[in-house]
Amino acid sequence: MKRIYLLGITVLLLGQIALADSTFVSGAVRGNWTREGSPYIVDNYLIIETGDTLSIGPGVRVYFTGPYFLQMDSAASLHAVGAEGDSVVFTGRTDVDSLRWAGIDCNYNADTLRFEYCVIENATGQESKAAVTSATTSG
Repeated sequence: MKRIYLLGITVLLLGQIALADSTFVSGAVRGNWTREGSPYIVDNYLIIETGDTLSIGPGVRVYFTGPYFLQMDSAASLHAVGAEGDSVVFTGRTDVDSLRWAGIDCNYNADTLRFEYCVIENATGQESKAAVTSATTSG
């Protein structure tokens, strides 16, 4: 009985430590996402607003917990730049189709969107909109 109790406490504590290293994000986003804040747990829709830039560095994992998407306004910028062997990964749930993330909705020109060494996986797309739902890029 003591072993089960201690095992339960150990699992609970390890789970809290793992969450402590995560960054939860939703709503308007900008700035720099780094490996130190990874994984970035998306628990609602994301938007990069007009004039803002979101830069995502090597080794960052962005995990969508539900049917959310990342939207870019027309004059916003997204630079997801990994490195060889250290990709940026956009992913989400695969266990329930209705909870899979919806992708990246881009309104962009050549100067505002940059993907290098990225993996985009497990997205379903959005109703009535084109979205990036899967891709693997290199430099």
